[in-house]
Amino acid sequence: MKLLAHSAQPNKGLPEQSYQEHITGVLHRAQSNVERMLKYAKAAHFESLKAIVTWAACFHDLGKLDERNQEVLAGKRQMQHLPVNHVDAGVAYLKEKENKYESALLVYSHHCGLPSLPRKASQPYPFRDVKVKELTDNNLHKYLLLHQNEIIFNLDDAKQSIIPDGLARRLALSCLVDADYSDTAHHEKPIFQTRWEERLKKLDEYVRRTYEEGEKSERNELRNQIYNSCRNRDIDHSFYYCDSPVGTGKTTAIMAHLLQAAIKKNLRHIIVVLPFTNIITQSVKIYRKALVLDDEDPELIVAEHDHQADFSSVEARELATLWNAPITVTTAVQFFESLGSNEPARLRKLHELPGSGIFIDESHAAIPTWLWPQAWLWLQKLTKEWGCHVVLASGTTAKFWEIKDFVKQEQLPELITERLRNLANEYEQKRIKLKVNYELDSKKPIAFSTINDLIGFILSKKGPRLVIMNTVFSAAYLANQMRNLGLNVLHLSTALTPKDREPIIGEIHKRLEKDKHSKELNYHSDWTLVATSCAEAGLDFSFRNGFAELRSIQSFLQIDGRVNRNGEYQDSEMWCFIIEDINLKMHPGFKTSQKVFSQLIEEGLINKLSITDLVTETIKRELKEDYNEKIEKILGYERTHMYPEVADICKIISSDTRLVVMDQEIIRMLESGEKVSSIQLLKNSVQIWASKKDELGLQSISGYKEIYRWFEDGYDSNFLGYMKAILNPDLMKMKELII
Repeated sequence: MKLLAHSAQPNKGLPEQSYQEHITGVLHRAQSNVERMLKYAKAAHFESLKAIVTWAACFHDLGKLDERNQEVLAGKRQMQHLPVNHVDAGVAYLKEKENKYESALLVYSHHCGLPSLPRKASQPYPFRDVKVKELTDNNLHKYLLLHQNEIIFNLDDAKQSIIPDGLARRLALSCLVDADYSDTAHHEKPIFQTRWEERLKKLDEYVRRTYEEGEKSERNELRNQIYNSCRNRDIDHSFYYCDSPVGTGKTTAIMAHLLQAAIKKNLRHIIVVLPFTNIITQSVKIYRKALVLDDEDPELIVAEHDHQADFSSVEARELATLWNAPITVTTAVQFFESLGSNEPARLRKLHELPGSGIFIDESHAAIPTWLWPQAWLWLQKLTKEWGCHVVLASGTTAKFWEIKDFVKQEQLPELITERLRNLANEYEQKRIKLKVNYELDSKKPIAFSTINDLIGFILSKKGPRLVIMNTVFSAAYLANQMRNLGLNVLHLSTALTPKDREPIIGEIHKRLEKDKHSKELNYHSDWTLVATSCAEAGLDFSFRNGFAELRSIQSFLQIDGRVNRNGEYQDSEMWCFIIEDINLKMHPGFKTSQKVFSQLIEEGLINKLSITDLVTETIKRELKEDYNEKIEKILGYERTHMYPEVADICKIISSDTRLVVMDQEIIRMLESGEKVSSIQLLKNSVQIWASKKDELGLQSISGYKEIYRWFEDGYDSNFLGYMKAILNPDLMKMKELII
C-alpha cells in the first residue's frame, strides 16, 4: 500500500503526495533553509541547529503512518481532520532519543506553535497528547518500521545543544515550517540574484538625475548632501541611526548605505520596515524605479507586503507572503510581531532575516514605547549573532537607547554628520508654525464640540488642507460630512484597499502639483484631504495647512512633515485639536500619549524644547504613566520562554484581524480555483478586526476558511472604502466601533 502524507486537492490541481516524497522534500528544504541561515551565524553553538532542524524534519509527520490516518488520506474514510494526532508520534520518538529535546519541541510546535515551556514542564507528560499517548506508545515501533522502509537519510546523532534563546528557537521552527508548507503546496521559491553593485550604481544615477532636474532650492541641496553622507559612511558597525528631519531624502539615502553594507558584508536581503501600510506604495514605487534592473520583474525584486498574509491552512499556503526577495518593503506590524510570534504561519518567513540589511524607518512610530526594550534585545541579537546590519531612522528621533533603566545603554553611531544635522534642523525651524492653542498664554489644546465646528475651523485656513483623525471611522465620518456639505474633499485610510489607495495618492500629488506656485485660494487649492495615521509619515505630500486630532507629540511632529514640506508656502500652520462630537468615539490606545501631549502643552514646552528633547521627554513621561508593567512582563516572558504570552503582549495591533477581500473578481477567482498571487490578494483586501466579523456577518470565501468576503454593494473604491457599509443608515449602530 502506498503511504500518503497528503490527500489530493483537485480544486487546486494538487495530486496526492506520498509520505516518502513529502518527508524527503521537507528534509532537503529544511536543510537548505538552515544552511543558508547559518552562513551568517556568529556563535559556534548555533551549529547544532542544523541537526536539530533535520531530526525534526525527518519525523515531523511520523504519526500519519497510523492506519486510521492512512484510511482518511487515501479517501477510504471521509473526515475533516485526521482521527489520530499525527504530531504525537514524532514527539514521542524524539523524546525517547537521547538529547533530542529541541527536535521534539519543533515537531510539537510545527502546527500548534511554540508553547510556554514552564507550563509544559509542569505537566505529567510534557509535549505529549494525553488523548492518544497510549495508542501512540503501543504503535510507535510499527510507525518507525514503516518510516525506515520509506526514508533513507543519514542523520547526525551527535549531542544536541539546548537552543539558548527565543529568537534562535523561532528561527529554527521557521526553517521547518517553511519547508513543510512549501513542500505541501508544491511551491518552489524563486532564487534571486542580489546584484547589489549594479543596484547601487542605478540608485546613484537616479538620485543624481533627480537632483539635477529638481528645483535649485535649499531643501534639494540638503537632500543631496545627506544622500552623499549616508552613501559614503563607513559600514564598520552593524547598528546605526539617522535623525535627519522629514523630507530630507532618507528613503534613498539610507538605502544607499545599506547597499554598501550588502556589498561588503555579502548580505542576502534588504528589508525596509515602515510604520503604516500607506507609505509602502510610495516607497516601493521609488525603489522599483531606482533599484530594479532592466531585465528584472519589479514585483519580484522589490516585494510589497501591505499587510499580514500568513496562512496556516493548506489551501491558502501558496498565498502567503515571504521575505525571500532581494528587497522587501513591509510593515512594522509584520516585522515586530513576527519577531515575537509563536505561530508557525507567521514565523514561516523569519529564517530569511539572518544576513539581512534592515531599515526601520520612522522608528518613533514603528511600535509602542513599551515594546522597544524587548525589540531592542531582538535587534541586538540580529546584529551581533546573526549578521544583520540595522539602521533606525526618524525625523523625530528619541534616543531611547540612552535612557537610563529603559534599555541597556549604549551609543549608536550616526549616519549623517553633526554639521548636516544642524543645517537640516535650522531649515526645519523656518518651515512651519506649530499651533496647539489659540493664544500663546493658553494652557489648553483647542477643543471642538461638534463636527461642524471643526469643519468651520478647517475652512478658515487656506487650502490645500490636511486633516488627520485618530480612527478609520472618524476620518470617514468627517470626510462624508464635508462631502455632504458640497465641499471638495478626498479621503485616505486603510478602509480602502492598497490598490484603491494608489489612484487617490496619485490624485493628491496631481492636485498639490497644480497648487505648488499658487499664491491665492483657487479651484485647485480649495480642497481638503481627510486621512488617518496612514498619511502621517513617509508620504511626499506638501499641504499649505495641517490639522491633527490630539494623539502624541511624535505623531504631531511627523504630520507637520506633510505641511509646507518643501518650503513653498509663506504662511503655513500645523494645528492640533480635540473633537468631542458624540458621533465619534475616542481611541483607547491613545489615552496615555494624549495625556502626556496635553501636559506638554499646559507646561508651554512645545516651542521651548528641541524636537529630540520633546520626544525623549514624552517617552520618559509615558513610561512613568503605565508602561513599566508591560515592559517587565514581556522581558520576563521572553526570558523564561513563555512564547504565547510574548506573542500576545507584543501585538502592535491589540485586536486580531482578518483578511477581507473587497474585489468581487478576486473572490470569484479564489472560489473557482483560479490562480491568485499573494500580491493580487493583498492589493485587493483590507484587515478587519476579527471580533467584528460575526457582528458584520462576514462569510469566509469558499475553500479559504481564513479569508473573508465583503458585502457585494458595501464598498466604495473611490472614496469611503468599506466604510460605505458602516456609514449606511441601516448599519449606523456600527458607529460605536473603532475600526
